[in-house]
Amino acid sequence: MGEPAVDNDYLYCGSRDNKVYALDRRTGKIIWQKDMGSQVLAGLRLVPICPDWQAVLDDSIPGISAPTRSLFAVATGGRLACLDPQSGKIAWEYELGKDTGMQRELISRPAVIVRRDQNAERRRIFLCGELRDSVVGTVARCVCLEDIVVLGDR
Repeated sequence: MGEPAVDNDYLYCGSRDNKVYALDRRTGKIIWQKDMGSQVLAGLRLVPICPDWQAVLDDSIPGISAPTRSLFAVATGGRLACLDPQSGKIAWEYELGKDTGMQRELISRPAVIVRRDQNAERRRIFLCGELRDSVVGTVARCVCLEDIVVLGDR
């Protein structure tokens, strides 16, 4: 199992039962759960609002107590999801190798680099996985995705 992500109120963790959970840090009560379709064994990544380009490689970022923007979860079956950490609602998702017809397995915790430009935040998400089939064999694939969040008035 991968490392959980933690903020001031919740502990977020993946599981072998295909779900991501948000637990209340004080009570241990399940706040929400989201089915990812396959096991969630890699660690989760909690990404706060960042003032400038910043690599989010660990969860000990100064300001992590600020309202967070996104929780990134990776399922072994090839699904990356960007979740709202408060509700578990999926903002967007990506299926690694879906168009290839090959068996997929994501094996890495997502790394995220964030840049703030005026009223928008650009986030580059990096992850690695494997694609397999009986003809080609195993092929490593690294993916870089970018999303843009318009921050608006806060």
